[in-house]
Amino acid sequence: MVNCVLSEITSSNEGDEIVACVAIAIGDKLGCAVENSAINSSKDTIEKETIEMLKYMMNKRNVPINDLIVESKSHTVKNIGSVVASVVYLSDDIILE
Repeated sequence: MVNCVLSEITSSNEGDEIVACVAIAIGDKLGCAVENSAINSSKDTIEKETIEMLKYMMNKRNVPINDLIVESKSHTVKNIGSVVASVVYLSDDIILE
């Protein structure tokens, strides 16, 4: 099994702007990951909301953020559309060859 944080959204309304976003914050001993998605909100707006969610979570845990990574995908629907963004957790015991 592979653990992940997944953001997805689907629409069948022509002209909808759909956005899926994930972000991770990394502290010294703790990190957090969040997901966010929306219909007819700008990619910038969703990314800013997602970052604020992360900052809130890390602040509640009293952990300073050393690194912040944000990824999002957007799509303008023509007939039907979906967007997906994800963070996949890989453990140290996975060996890639």
